[in-house]
Amino acid sequence: MRRHSLAFIAIAILTLTLCKSPWAAEDGSLPFSLFISKTDGKEQSLPLLPIIVTLALTNNTLTTQSILHGLGAEDPGVEIDKVPPRFRFLIEGPDGAREMYFADWVNWDWNCTPNATPQVLGPKQSVRMEYCLALGLPRVPAREMMLRGIHSYAEQAFPTPGRFQVQLILSRLGTAGLKSNILPVEITEPVTDQDKITHDILSQTGAPEVLLPLWGARLAGPNPLLQLSHRGLWGEQATAFRKQAYLAASKILTDCPDSAYAPYARFFWGHALAVGIVEREVDGKPPQTVDFARRAEGLGLLRESADDPALPVRYREEALIALSEHAKRLDNSLRYEGRLRMPTVAGILGEAVDLRGLTEQDVLRNAYLLARGPEATRASRESLLTGRFTAEQIEKLKAVASTDPAIVQTFGGGALQEELKAHDAWARAELDRIARERPNYVRIQARWSGGDR
Repeated sequence: MRRHSLAFIAIAILTLTLCKSPWAAEDGSLPFSLFISKTDGKEQSLPLLPIIVTLALTNNTLTTQSILHGLGAEDPGVEIDKVPPRFRFLIEGPDGAREMYFADWVNWDWNCTPNATPQVLGPKQSVRMEYCLALGLPRVPAREMMLRGIHSYAEQAFPTPGRFQVQLILSRLGTAGLKSNILPVEITEPVTDQDKITHDILSQTGAPEVLLPLWGARLAGPNPLLQLSHRGLWGEQATAFRKQAYLAASKILTDCPDSAYAPYARFFWGHALAVGIVEREVDGKPPQTVDFARRAEGLGLLRESADDPALPVRYREEALIALSEHAKRLDNSLRYEGRLRMPTVAGILGEAVDLRGLTEQDVLRNAYLLARGPEATRASRESLLTGRFTAEQIEKLKAVASTDPAIVQTFGGGALQEELKAHDAWARAELDRIARERPNYVRIQARWSGGDR
């Protein structure tokens, strides 16, 4: 009888062990811990500037754990008033406690995408992410939010000077969610003269939060609050308002270059220049035009931002991404503009010539590369032209193709284009370096309701 009882107990223990939730640790708690901290390590921050926090998720067990299992994947159709988002911040300050969401449509690497391979953490392993607390959304009915516009609900995470307490909750981790530590945040009034002047400049724009990104993951680009329908501004009024906001960033750089706000203003203004917003919103130029000098100025500011230790790494990464992307776009615009001005082959040679299946651009490209391209490819270029042109004609084509500004620009050899190539190469190398030096950090990829950004 005793033998049967022992066998029954053993079977019961084995059954309980096999059925034990993968989210229960040895002491019955969740196997993960969540810790948040200010990335810059500073005790105090200025108003109207974002605060970057580092989120660290740690597997406290001695076994490998799947993150996807407990967090689940975000359903873009979920209404946040009915189902809690994957993560939410509780912020308590001088005016009481608020529940805020900083990236409702974020494809968060910690829980992957619906069809992705689950991310796993090994025993005692941690994964980190840098996240921006700036403008967020309260928890309101999603349908109402869509009708009125998301931007009309945006609130500053830290709207006034004072002491705040911040806690992150991963709502879908396990059955009750996982809470982080409580992070103290203190917002203080500006002290230096330049910081005071800058704060006044921002306050007088009517959109003092202009340097704050709306989404925790989306740092680049103009502040979404400059889409002004929710402020009752349309047409010329909205254009004038946006112009005032952009010029405020430029004024900060000119009047207060040593202000703590200046690095963020440089990033904001540089991006607006690089993408062409300044040409339309400030200069009043038609959308189909490209001001190459303005765009190049913006790229220069983005490079300064990417190399500025005063900016958080998250911002510097965004500056690098924007620098690489818009350097290539500007190069494409230059090539297109060059093609419109290129001379014809007949114009160069002073006579009509049968091109025998080649286009005008094919001929000029081969002539250009024959004169300025890699030595290893010149024989093939010359062979292609020899069957169609005399030696004298080829020399004339080479001479013009290697010096004519429009032809050189069309094939990417202009001085500005060489600078753009250097920007792109440097930006990609820096992104690789940051990834190597921070192997335990994941990137946040923003996903909007209308698709990837």
